Amino acid sequence: DSTVSNEEYASATIVCTVPRRACITSITYDAGDLGTGSLTRNLGTYTGTIDMEGVAAGTYSIELTGNDPRTSTTASLSLDVIDLYGPSAICSVTNGMNDGSQSLAVTCTIEDETAMGDVYYFSSLGSDIIHNSGSTYEVSFDVSGLAASEETVSVIALDNEGNYTYTEVTGEIDDVTSPTVS
Repeated sequence: DSTVSNEEYASATIVCTVPRRACITSITYDAGDLGTGSLTRNLGTYTGTIDMEGVAAGTYSIELTGNDPRTSTTASLSLDVIDLYGPSAICSVTNGMNDGSQSLAVTCTIEDETAMGDVYYFSSLGSDIIHNSGSTYEVSFDVSGLAASEETVSVIALDNEGNYTYTEVTGEIDDVTSPTVS
């Protein structure tokens, strides 16, 4: 009887219970890309841990081999690794006044170990989906004619598992409108 779980995500634990009458002397595992190893015996139970740090979400096959003095037997298990973490997001804001464009640009580098979902922005200048080129997401606001102020843009990035990351960036809008004299 064998089970495998990955409740903490950083590792998976294999537990094999062996009946008293069995003469199993060792149990090894082969988890493909996740590695190979031996389980440790404690009375009638064998346990082992597989390091799961940085493993992509998906289903992995684990083959167990129980050995006795004369023969060996195998059993297979499936390990479902789920994505518990939102994407990483690093965003910056550029005041386009330096290049005369009268814009405020938000650029985000967003990455996730699973497929990305949508990335949204929210601000008083507008809200919508940010479209990407690779892992870079950009949106630009025309701020010509607006009064000098600070503008906060909130960014929410979702992966396909429904995990999200929320971040905010603040940019300065410069007053470039000349006063009128009459």
